[in-house]
Amino acid sequence: MRQVRTDLMLEGRADMAARVMSYRSGYNAQDRRKIEQEMFAGRLLGVIATTALELGIDIGSLDAVVTVGFPYTLPGFRQQAGRAGRRNKDSLAMLICDPFPLDQHYARNPSELFTKPHAQMSVELDNPLVLEGHVQCAAEEMPVHVGDDERYFGPLLGEVCTEKLVADDEGFYHAHFRYRPYPAKHVAIRNTEDETYSIIDTTDGRTAILEEIEWSRAVFEVFEGALFMHQGHTFLVKEVNHDQRWARLIEANVDWMTRVRCVGRCVSKLTAQRLHRRRRARGDAHPRDPRLALSRLLRARPHHVARLRLLQGRPEEQHPRASVD
Repeated sequence: MRQVRTDLMLEGRADMAARVMSYRSGYNAQDRRKIEQEMFAGRLLGVIATTALELGIDIGSLDAVVTVGFPYTLPGFRQQAGRAGRRNKDSLAMLICDPFPLDQHYARNPSELFTKPHAQMSVELDNPLVLEGHVQCAAEEMPVHVGDDERYFGPLLGEVCTEKLVADDEGFYHAHFRYRPYPAKHVAIRNTEDETYSIIDTTDGRTAILEEIEWSRAVFEVFEGALFMHQGHTFLVKEVNHDQRWARLIEANVDWMTRVRCVGRCVSKLTAQRLHRRRRARGDAHPRDPRLALSRLLRARPHHVARLRLLQGRPEEQHPRASVD
Protein backbone atom coordinates (compact mmCIF):
# COMPACT_ATOMS: atom_id res chain seq x y z
CA MET A 1 0.00 0.00 0.00
CA ARG A 2 2.77 2.43 0.91
CA GLN A 3 4.65 1.56 -2.27
CA VAL A 4 1.60 2.26 -4.43
CA ARG A 5 1.12 5.68 -2.88
CA THR A 6 4.83 6.48 -3.17
CA ASP A 7 4.84 5.52 -6.86
CA LEU A 8 1.81 7.72 -7.54
CA MET A 9 3.46 10.66 -5.78
CA LEU A 10 6.66 10.20 -7.80
CA GLU A 11 4.63 10.17 -11.00
CA GLY A 12 3.02 13.47 -10.06
CA ARG A 13 -0.39 11.92 -9.35
CA ALA A 14 -0.86 13.05 -5.75
CA ASP A 15 -4.56 13.47 -6.52
CA MET A 16 -4.85 9.71 -7.01
CA ALA A 17 -2.83 8.66 -3.96
CA ALA A 18 -5.68 9.37 -1.55
CA ARG A 19 -8.11 7.40 -3.72
CA VAL A 20 -6.38 4.05 -3.19
CA MET A 21 -6.91 2.20 0.09
CA SER A 22 -6.19 -1.18 1.60
CA TYR A 23 -8.81 -3.53 3.05
CA ARG A 24 -8.64 -6.56 5.29
CA SER A 25 -10.82 -8.27 7.86
CA GLY A 26 -8.79 -7.00 10.84
CA TYR A 27 -9.85 -3.39 10.28
CA ASN A 28 -12.57 -2.25 12.64
CA ALA A 29 -16.13 -2.46 11.34
CA GLN A 30 -16.49 1.30 10.95
CA ASP A 31 -13.43 1.56 8.71
CA ARG A 32 -14.50 -1.44 6.64
CA ARG A 33 -17.97 0.02 6.06
CA LYS A 34 -16.43 3.37 5.07
CA ILE A 35 -14.12 1.75 2.51
CA GLU A 36 -16.99 -0.35 1.12
CA GLN A 37 -19.26 2.70 0.79
CA GLU A 38 -16.61 4.80 -0.92
CA MET A 39 -15.85 1.94 -3.29
CA PHE A 40 -19.54 1.48 -4.07
CA ALA A 41 -19.96 5.19 -4.71
CA GLY A 42 -16.99 5.26 -7.06
CA ARG A 43 -14.92 7.67 -4.97
CA LEU A 44 -12.05 5.17 -4.73
CA LEU A 45 -10.05 4.20 -7.78
CA GLY A 46 -8.64 1.02 -6.30
CA VAL A 47 -8.53 -1.23 -3.25
CA ILE A 48 -5.63 -3.45 -2.25
CA ALA A 49 -7.43 -6.26 -0.45
CA THR A 50 -7.03 -9.66 1.11
CA THR A 51 -9.61 -12.41 0.59
CA ALA A 52 -11.92 -10.53 2.97
CA LEU A 53 -13.71 -9.04 -0.04
CA GLU A 54 -14.84 -12.53 -1.10
CA LEU A 55 -17.44 -12.66 1.65
CA GLY A 56 -20.49 -11.42 -0.24
CA ILE A 57 -19.80 -7.71 0.13
CA ASP A 58 -21.33 -5.65 -2.66
CA ILE A 59 -18.77 -2.98 -3.51
CA GLY A 60 -20.38 -1.89 -6.73
CA SER A 61 -18.93 -2.14 -10.19
CA LEU A 62 -15.20 -2.65 -10.68
CA ASP A 63 -13.46 -2.38 -14.03
CA ALA A 64 -10.60 -4.75 -13.27
CA VAL A 65 -9.37 -7.27 -10.71
CA VAL A 66 -5.70 -8.22 -10.41
CA THR A 67 -5.09 -11.41 -8.39
CA VAL A 68 -1.50 -11.83 -7.23
CA GLY A 69 -0.92 -15.55 -6.78
CA PHE A 70 -3.51 -18.26 -7.33
CA PRO A 71 -5.86 -18.29 -4.29
CA TYR A 72 -5.62 -22.09 -3.80
CA THR A 73 -9.16 -22.90 -4.96
CA LEU A 74 -11.05 -22.30 -8.18
CA PRO A 75 -14.14 -20.97 -6.36
CA GLY A 76 -11.90 -18.45 -4.61
CA PHE A 77 -10.33 -17.33 -7.88
CA ARG A 78 -13.67 -17.07 -9.66
CA GLN A 79 -15.17 -15.18 -6.74
CA GLN A 80 -12.36 -12.64 -6.90
CA ALA A 81 -12.50 -12.35 -10.68
CA GLY A 82 -16.28 -11.91 -10.46
CA ARG A 83 -15.83 -8.70 -8.49
CA ALA A 84 -15.35 -6.95 -11.85
CA GLY A 85 -18.19 -6.49 -14.34
CA ARG A 86 -21.11 -6.91 -11.94
CA ARG A 87 -23.22 -4.37 -13.78
CA ASN A 88 -23.04 -6.18 -17.16
CA LYS A 89 -20.12 -4.03 -18.29
CA ASP A 90 -16.86 -5.01 -19.90
CA SER A 91 -14.25 -5.99 -17.33
CA LEU A 92 -10.77 -7.42 -16.91
CA ALA A 93 -9.58 -10.18 -14.57
CA MET A 94 -5.83 -10.76 -14.45
CA LEU A 95 -3.97 -13.56 -12.62
CA ILE A 96 -0.29 -13.02 -11.84
CA CYS A 97 1.13 -16.46 -11.12
CA ASP A 98 3.66 -17.18 -8.40
CA PRO A 99 6.44 -19.73 -8.99
CA PHE A 100 4.57 -22.34 -6.94
CA PRO A 101 3.41 -25.66 -8.48
CA LEU A 102 -0.31 -24.88 -8.38
CA ASP A 103 0.19 -21.46 -9.98
CA GLN A 104 2.43 -22.92 -12.65
CA HIS A 105 -0.11 -25.65 -13.41
CA TYR A 106 -2.76 -23.07 -14.28
CA ALA A 107 -0.20 -20.96 -16.13
CA ARG A 108 0.37 -23.95 -18.42
CA ASN A 109 -3.31 -24.93 -18.53
CA PRO A 110 -5.22 -21.61 -18.46
CA SER A 111 -8.36 -23.12 -19.99
CA GLU A 112 -8.98 -25.00 -16.73
CA LEU A 113 -9.63 -21.70 -14.99
CA PHE A 114 -12.85 -21.49 -17.05
CA THR A 115 -13.80 -25.12 -17.67
CA LYS A 116 -12.81 -27.10 -14.58
CA PRO A 117 -15.79 -27.80 -12.27
CA HIS A 118 -15.89 -26.60 -8.68
CA ALA A 119 -14.72 -28.96 -5.98
CA GLN A 120 -17.44 -30.22 -3.65
CA MET A 121 -17.97 -27.84 -0.74
CA SER A 122 -17.61 -29.24 2.76
CA VAL A 123 -17.62 -28.11 6.37
CA GLU A 124 -14.92 -29.61 8.58
CA LEU A 125 -17.02 -30.65 11.58
CA ASP A 126 -14.09 -32.57 13.04
CA ASN A 127 -12.66 -29.18 13.96
CA PRO A 128 -14.20 -28.32 17.37
CA LEU A 129 -13.77 -24.56 16.77
CA VAL A 130 -15.80 -24.75 13.58
CA LEU A 131 -18.34 -27.13 15.10
CA GLU A 132 -19.00 -24.98 18.15
CA GLY A 133 -19.92 -21.95 16.05
CA HIS A 134 -22.45 -23.95 14.03
CA VAL A 135 -23.93 -25.62 17.12
CA GLN A 136 -24.28 -22.35 19.06
CA CYS A 137 -26.25 -20.86 16.17
CA ALA A 138 -28.35 -24.00 15.67
CA ALA A 139 -29.14 -24.31 19.39
CA GLU A 140 -30.49 -20.75 19.49
CA GLU A 141 -32.97 -21.54 16.71
CA MET A 142 -33.95 -24.94 18.11
CA PRO A 143 -32.58 -26.74 21.19
CA VAL A 144 -30.06 -29.46 20.35
CA HIS A 145 -30.36 -33.06 21.57
CA VAL A 146 -27.17 -35.11 21.40
CA GLY A 147 -28.91 -38.40 20.68
CA ASP A 148 -31.09 -37.01 17.91
CA ASP A 149 -28.68 -34.53 16.32
CA GLU A 150 -25.36 -36.37 16.43
CA ARG A 151 -26.02 -37.71 12.94
CA TYR A 152 -26.00 -34.13 11.64
CA PHE A 153 -23.11 -32.69 13.64
CA GLY A 154 -20.85 -35.71 14.13
CA PRO A 155 -19.40 -37.60 17.11
CA LEU A 156 -17.94 -34.47 18.76
CA LEU A 157 -21.41 -33.01 19.37
CA GLY A 158 -21.73 -34.45 22.88
CA GLU A 159 -18.38 -33.01 23.99
CA VAL A 160 -19.12 -29.58 22.54
CA CYS A 161 -22.59 -29.46 24.07
CA THR A 162 -21.34 -30.49 27.52
CA GLU A 163 -18.49 -27.98 27.58
CA LYS A 164 -19.80 -25.02 25.57
CA LEU A 165 -23.63 -24.98 25.71
CA VAL A 166 -26.26 -24.74 28.46
CA ALA A 167 -28.37 -27.82 29.32
CA ASP A 168 -31.95 -27.84 30.53
CA ASP A 169 -33.74 -30.41 32.70
CA GLU A 170 -35.01 -32.37 29.69
CA GLY A 171 -31.59 -33.09 28.17
CA PHE A 172 -31.69 -30.40 25.50
CA TYR A 173 -28.89 -27.90 24.99
CA HIS A 174 -29.26 -24.18 24.31
CA ALA A 175 -26.81 -21.52 23.12
CA HIS A 176 -24.51 -20.20 25.81
CA PHE A 177 -25.62 -16.96 27.49
CA ARG A 178 -22.65 -15.01 26.16
CA TYR A 179 -23.80 -15.69 22.57
CA ARG A 180 -27.40 -14.63 23.04
CA PRO A 181 -29.62 -13.26 21.65
CA TYR A 182 -27.92 -13.53 18.25
CA PRO A 183 -25.11 -16.11 18.24
CA ALA A 184 -24.23 -15.57 14.58
CA LYS A 185 -23.03 -12.07 15.49
CA HIS A 186 -20.35 -13.55 17.75
CA VAL A 187 -19.18 -16.37 15.51
CA ALA A 188 -16.22 -15.33 13.38
CA ILE A 189 -16.51 -16.23 9.71
CA ARG A 190 -13.10 -14.87 8.74
CA ASN A 191 -10.95 -16.90 11.16
CA THR A 192 -11.11 -19.53 13.90
CA GLU A 193 -9.06 -17.70 16.53
CA ASP A 194 -10.93 -16.34 19.53
CA GLU A 195 -8.09 -14.20 20.88
CA THR A 196 -7.30 -10.97 19.08
CA TYR A 197 -5.13 -7.97 19.94
CA SER A 198 -6.40 -4.42 19.58
CA ILE A 199 -3.93 -2.17 17.74
CA ILE A 200 -4.34 1.30 19.26
CA ASP A 201 -3.02 4.55 17.79
CA THR A 202 -1.93 6.86 20.63
CA THR A 203 -0.25 9.52 18.47
CA ASP A 204 -0.58 13.02 19.97
CA GLY A 205 -2.70 11.75 22.84
CA ARG A 206 -5.48 10.24 20.77
CA THR A 207 -6.84 6.76 21.38
CA ALA A 208 -8.13 5.14 18.21
CA ILE A 209 -8.32 1.43 17.41
CA LEU A 210 -6.72 0.92 14.02
CA GLU A 211 -7.53 -2.76 13.67
CA GLU A 212 -7.60 -6.09 15.46
CA ILE A 213 -5.23 -8.92 14.62
CA GLU A 214 -5.11 -12.57 15.63
CA TRP A 215 -2.78 -13.70 18.40
CA SER A 216 -0.82 -15.81 15.91
CA ARG A 217 0.06 -12.59 14.04
CA ALA A 218 0.39 -10.31 17.03
CA VAL A 219 3.22 -12.26 18.65
CA PHE A 220 5.29 -11.79 15.50
CA GLU A 221 4.23 -8.33 14.29
CA VAL A 222 3.56 -6.08 17.30
CA PHE A 223 6.46 -6.72 19.64
CA GLU A 224 7.82 -3.60 21.34
CA GLY A 225 9.99 -1.63 18.94
CA ALA A 226 8.44 -3.10 15.80
CA LEU A 227 7.23 -1.04 12.87
CA PHE A 228 3.61 -1.71 11.95
CA MET A 229 1.96 -0.68 8.68
CA HIS A 230 -1.65 0.50 8.42
CA GLN A 231 -3.18 2.06 5.30
CA GLY A 232 0.31 2.86 4.05
CA HIS A 233 1.28 4.72 7.22
CA THR A 234 4.12 3.63 9.52
CA PHE A 235 3.58 3.16 13.26
CA LEU A 236 6.08 2.33 16.00
CA VAL A 237 4.98 -0.15 18.67
CA LYS A 238 5.61 1.41 22.08
CA GLU A 239 3.89 -0.99 24.46
CA VAL A 240 2.26 -4.43 24.34
CA ASN A 241 0.01 -5.90 27.03
CA HIS A 242 -0.46 -9.65 26.66
CA ASP A 243 -2.87 -9.87 29.61
CA GLN A 244 -5.39 -7.43 28.15
CA ARG A 245 -4.32 -8.10 24.54
CA TRP A 246 -3.60 -4.64 23.20
CA ALA A 247 -0.68 -2.80 21.65
CA ARG A 248 -0.10 0.95 21.73
CA LEU A 249 1.49 2.57 18.70
CA ILE A 250 2.51 6.04 17.57
CA GLU A 251 2.86 7.24 14.00
CA ALA A 252 6.51 7.45 12.99
CA ASN A 253 8.49 8.84 10.09
CA VAL A 254 11.64 6.71 10.07
CA ASP A 255 14.18 5.57 7.49
CA TRP A 256 14.67 2.07 8.86
CA MET A 257 12.62 -1.10 9.10
CA THR A 258 12.23 -4.05 11.43
CA ARG A 259 12.03 -7.71 10.61
CA VAL A 260 11.28 -10.83 12.62
CA ARG A 261 14.05 -13.28 13.40
CA CYS A 262 14.33 -16.39 15.56
CA VAL A 263 16.29 -16.07 18.80
CA GLY A 264 17.25 -19.73 18.66
CA ARG A 265 14.75 -21.23 21.08
CA CYS A 266 11.07 -22.14 20.86
CA VAL A 267 8.64 -21.04 23.53
CA SER A 268 4.94 -21.47 24.13
CA LYS A 269 2.27 -18.80 24.27
CA LEU A 270 2.11 -19.30 28.04
CA THR A 271 5.84 -18.63 28.30
CA ALA A 272 5.56 -15.40 26.29
CA GLN A 273 2.82 -14.13 28.59
CA ARG A 274 4.78 -15.08 31.72
CA LEU A 275 7.81 -13.30 30.34
CA HIS A 276 5.71 -10.17 29.88
CA ARG A 277 4.32 -10.35 33.45
CA ARG A 278 7.76 -10.86 34.98
CA ARG A 279 9.16 -7.90 33.12
CA ARG A 280 6.30 -5.68 34.33
CA ALA A 281 6.73 -6.93 37.92
CA ARG A 282 10.41 -5.95 37.79
CA GLY A 283 9.48 -2.56 36.40
CA ASP A 284 11.41 -3.43 33.26
CA ALA A 285 8.63 -2.99 30.73
CA HIS A 286 11.02 -1.94 27.98
CA PRO A 287 14.32 -3.87 28.28
CA ARG A 288 16.97 -2.86 25.81
CA ASP A 289 17.58 -6.41 24.70
CA PRO A 290 14.47 -8.67 24.84
CA ARG A 291 16.67 -11.66 24.08
CA LEU A 292 18.35 -11.30 27.49
CA ALA A 293 15.05 -11.50 29.40
CA LEU A 294 13.94 -14.40 27.22
CA SER A 295 17.15 -16.38 27.73
CA ARG A 296 16.90 -15.92 31.52
CA LEU A 297 13.36 -17.28 31.51
CA LEU A 298 14.29 -20.23 29.33
CA ARG A 299 17.17 -21.15 31.61
CA ALA A 300 14.84 -20.99 34.61
CA ARG A 301 11.95 -22.85 32.95
CA PRO A 302 13.33 -25.07 30.18
CA HIS A 303 10.28 -27.34 30.32
CA HIS A 304 8.14 -24.57 28.82
CA VAL A 305 9.89 -24.94 25.48
CA ALA A 306 7.25 -25.75 22.86
CA ARG A 307 6.60 -25.58 19.15
CA LEU A 308 5.91 -21.89 18.65
CA ARG A 309 8.95 -19.77 17.83
CA LEU A 310 9.12 -16.43 19.55
CA LEU A 311 10.45 -13.87 17.13
CA GLN A 312 11.79 -10.45 17.90
CA GLY A 313 12.90 -7.63 15.66
CA ARG A 314 15.57 -4.98 15.34
CA PRO A 315 16.14 -1.93 13.17
CA GLU A 316 17.75 -2.80 9.85
CA GLU A 317 19.24 0.42 8.54
CA GLN A 318 20.87 -1.31 5.61
CA HIS A 319 17.52 -2.33 4.16
CA PRO A 320 14.94 -0.06 2.54
CA ARG A 321 11.79 0.48 4.50
CA ALA A 322 9.11 -2.20 4.12
CA SER A 323 6.28 -1.38 1.78
CA VAL A 324 3.85 -4.08 2.84
CA ASP A 325 0.58 -3.09 4.47
